[in-house]
Amino acid sequence: MARDFESKLKPQISFLNKCRLLSPSMGNAIRHFKVLISQLPPDMPEEQAKVSLLIELDNYKREKIVVADVAIVKYGVAMISNGDTIMTFAHSSIVRKMLCAAHKNGKKFRVMVVDSRPFYEGRTMLEALQAAGIPCAYIYLNAISYVMKAVTKVIIGASTMTTNGHCVSRVGTAVVAMMAKGHGVPVLVACETYKFSDRVQTDAFVFNELGKLRF
Repeated sequence: MARDFESKLKPQISFLNKCRLLSPSMGNAIRHFKVLISQLPPDMPEEQAKVSLLIELDNYKREKIVVADVAIVKYGVAMISNGDTIMTFAHSSIVRKMLCAAHKNGKKFRVMVVDSRPFYEGRTMLEALQAAGIPCAYIYLNAISYVMKAVTKVIIGASTMTTNGHCVSRVGTAVVAMMAKGHGVPVLVACETYKFSDRVQTDAFVFNELGKLRF
C-alpha cells in the first residue's frame, strides 16, 4: 500500500518541481506526507488509507499554519505600541493579519508600505490595510533611506528561516533590514515553523531563485 501511494506521488512532485523549484515549506510538507504514507498499515483498505491521510493533512494545516498564525499574530500585537510607525515590505499575509489585529485591538499606529519590482505586491498590502482603516504611506524601495528615521519598527514576512538564523524572503528584503540596522530600528520577522529549513546559508546568493527576465 505505502509503496503504491509513493509511486503515484512521485510524478506529481516531479511535475510541481518542473513548474517551479519547491520551496522549503513545500519540501517539509511533502516529507511529512511521505512519513504518513510509510506509517500506513499494510493491510489497511485503500479508501480507509485515503481518508486517514486526508485527516492527517488537515491536522498538519491546522497545527502548522492556522494555529501558528494565531500565535504569531498574538505575539506580534503585543510588540506593537501606540504611536508606532511600522515599516513593512511587499505583502505578507501573516504581517497583514498582525497589523489588522493590532488596529482592531485599539492600538494607534501608522504603516509605511515599501514596494518594489517586479510584482509590486505592496499594493495588495496597502489596499488591505487601508480597507481596515489603518493610516498608511506607500513608498518605493529606493526611498527608504529618507523615511527610515521616522520608523520605530520594521515587520516583515519570510519564505524560509535557515538553521543558522538567516531569513530568506523577497528580493529587496535585505535592503530594508540593513537600512533599519543602520538606523538602529528593530526588525521583527514573522515566520511559521513549517517554513524552517535545515539549510545553512552564508550569503545572499546561494539559493536565489532566478525568474524570467522582465522588460
